[in-house]
Amino acid sequence: MGDVSRSTPVAAATTPQLRTGIERAWDITRANVFLILLLGTSFFFRVFWAVVVPAFQAPDEIAHVAYVQSLAESDSLSSSKWIPEEIGVVEQLTGLVEVPFNPDGTQGFAADSLNGPQEDQLDRLPASLRTTDQVGRDNTAKQYPATYYLLASLVYRVLAGFNLLVIVFGLRVFSALLSTGTMFFNYLTLRRFFGEDRLTRASAVIIAMLPMYVYMGAAVNPDVLVWLVFSVFLYLMTRAYDDGLSPSMNLGIGATIAAGTLVKQTFLIALPMYAILLAFLWCRKLLSTRQAALSLAGVLAVLAVADGWLYLSGIIRTSPSYPGEHEQQARTISGFFEHLQSRWWDYSGIYNTMWGYFGWLDTPLSPRIFALIRTGSAIATIGLIFYLVSSAVERRVDHRALFYVVISMAYIAGWVVVNYMRITSGEQ
Repeated sequence: MGDVSRSTPVAAATTPQLRTGIERAWDITRANVFLILLLGTSFFFRVFWAVVVPAFQAPDEIAHVAYVQSLAESDSLSSSKWIPEEIGVVEQLTGLVEVPFNPDGTQGFAADSLNGPQEDQLDRLPASLRTTDQVGRDNTAKQYPATYYLLASLVYRVLAGFNLLVIVFGLRVFSALLSTGTMFFNYLTLRRFFGEDRLTRASAVIIAMLPMYVYMGAAVNPDVLVWLVFSVFLYLMTRAYDDGLSPSMNLGIGATIAAGTLVKQTFLIALPMYAILLAFLWCRKLLSTRQAALSLAGVLAVLAVADGWLYLSGIIRTSPSYPGEHEQQARTISGFFEHLQSRWWDYSGIYNTMWGYFGWLDTPLSPRIFALIRTGSAIATIGLIFYLVSSAVERRVDHRALFYVVISMAYIAGWVVVNYMRITSGEQ
């Protein structure tokens, strides 16, 4: 008998369809070579840092790993707040429990060592310690919703048969994937802002390679998921600014804010940013007062339905109290300005010190890198001011640039206010 497949209509049609599919895939790949290289390089750098930085040496990583581990081992949210005994042993072996929370307290490493503090001993910890509760310990990470930790616990379960160091590395790779996804949406937003321009590519590369962003993008921390959701939020905001706020777009923005708040309550900073979008659209006569009010009501309704139960049940709070730690203070407008006047220098340096100079590594980043970042930021700020002033002199206004500047100011203002509220609650 002959080869029947050659004469059948199905087989005859399959080959051209397959060829067409391959050609389309090639065209898409060729048109997005830069994006593919950007995401691949971004992921590689983060995985590289995940390998180089010793386990638990990223900010608060030990608390976040403990939350993931207790969720995966207990199968219950109600019993996930305890610290597993294995994490307690890690704290003692690595000496992290003795490291002060300030930039001056560092933990040195031997110059010829390829391992972090006591990693050889961590490699041999018995798995039985993972299901034992360390009595009298409470996990500080429990102040956050469990969304990130539930997702990370799935990675933990896949790697549960390995030792703790392998599990931590797997969780870091998961974080690297999330922060690479953030770069994808950052690129989409930049392309809307600059178009198919060299500025889009240059800005994307600068963001992807920022040392502090790479460092935290490879850490076990819920912030990596916050960034991903926020990048989606910023992209939708940009689309709404360009194309108008349709009901479906408004619903998408509301759902994104709700999703972000389920990861970390500080995502509520998105609400004033959304209000700024409404104000700009109203000023450009793209949104009536009634439409703006209905849009705001819709977003608040989505937020109340999706996240209201977290606050009503007391699972999370926006301003926790710290009884007995520090003196609580009354919150006043004058007190806020006095606080800002006396602590402004601390705020000016926070972007250098928050992640890249946390004090838990002997030399997380070179001071020269900080100087380079500060210089670049100063040049960019001067350039932005010059651009806005020259635009005003020429009687033209780049509304989109102004929109982003106002959003940035809202972020900084909100961040300072939240910090003031936490300090007056008794926190240091």
